[in-house]
Amino acid sequence: MQTSLDLSYRELSDPAARLYRLLGLHPGPDFELGLVAAAGELADEEADDLVSELVDVNLVNEIADDRFRFHDLLRVHAEQLATRQDPQAERTSAVRRMVSWYLDRAIMADLVVMPLRGRVNARYEQLRQRPPAFSDAIAALDAAEREFPNVLAAQRSAAEHEWWDLVWQLCEALWAVFLYRKHFEYWVQTHELGIAAARRCGHVVAEARLSVQLGTAHLNLHRFDLAHDLFAAALELSHTAQDPGVEATAREHLGLAARGMGNHEEAMAHFTRALAITEQRCHRRGSALHLRRLGETLCAVNRHNEAVSYLRQAADVATEIGDTVLRARALTRLGAAFTELDQVSAASAALTEADSILAASGSPQYRAETIEALADLSLHRGDRSTARRHFQTALELYRDACLPQEQKVHARLVVLDEEDQPDYGGETSRE
Repeated sequence: MQTSLDLSYRELSDPAARLYRLLGLHPGPDFELGLVAAAGELADEEADDLVSELVDVNLVNEIADDRFRFHDLLRVHAEQLATRQDPQAERTSAVRRMVSWYLDRAIMADLVVMPLRGRVNARYEQLRQRPPAFSDAIAALDAAEREFPNVLAAQRSAAEHEWWDLVWQLCEALWAVFLYRKHFEYWVQTHELGIAAARRCGHVVAEARLSVQLGTAHLNLHRFDLAHDLFAAALELSHTAQDPGVEATAREHLGLAARGMGNHEEAMAHFTRALAITEQRCHRRGSALHLRRLGETLCAVNRHNEAVSYLRQAADVATEIGDTVLRARALTRLGAAFTELDQVSAASAALTEADSILAASGSPQYRAETIEALADLSLHRGDRSTARRHFQTALELYRDACLPQEQKVHARLVVLDEEDQPDYGGETSRE
């Protein structure tokens, strides 16, 4: 086998041979043409020609259009050749270029999904000047999910090389795909590594923001104690960094943890303080988020009339800044409040608009919340058949995202089915 591989390798042109060796250092299982160009510092057209040369002699397999993979033995062969023939500095530079390429791809996807969210890494502003890399949020999220094995391998490789800046930056760039598509196991793994890397860099703001992001994973899984501890750590870090924006985010999430544990007054206090900070800083997106949180909490304690005012403000601010998903989530809560207030037409309008937006968002959780609210509206109208259909859809969406809300919706479906069983009364007749 070694002899056969060596013969194929000797048939290559010098540029193709160099590329073969450098690709053997790729940390992930497969790669696309853009990564090939990054590995060899090549223009796309040249990268295409050289990787085609590798495919022609069966040193690389083309598994889809412009997507490639090594056989395991070929990867080892290429890596061994690189170790023998290429200086350490060149090998290290190639790996860093590949890791950086994955970082840029993750950032470009993140920007399409959540263009208005603030970020720490200055690379975001540079890449924002380029045309969008994806047609819409769903395409961006799908692409990010496809690259998960490679991005996770890139982060591990960055940690092995002690490139702590790239480790935490990769973590930040994965926020949208984790928020919208979950993948909790990867979410926790990457963020534990990212927080440690930010700490090694002495980047207090990055450490605080990633602590909030990791806490959000635990919040989604209803691990409220773990979430609270991470949010509290982020609040302390915000004081160290003297960063009011991070403080507002930490307080918002402390409020969510408090609400999850049933401490609604504490939650209201955190949300109110977060709102005051964002309004003082004229941070409109943050204000919309905190207004929605206040409205949600008022709904939780059956103060629906008061909640409507906050939720309307949240939806209006989201509209002003062009954040359609944020508007849809506020409308979902507003529609639920209108249902409780027996304002059926207003509830239907709000929830129908929210569902239309969230169907294109790429987030199964957000859409499930809206469909669950539509089920409640159907029950309020006495339309149990439509309610059952909505609950079933919400159940499937929660299940796809591996969210604990699945259990609650399943229980509601069971109760609905039991209530709709025919009651024959009396004893069963016997022959």
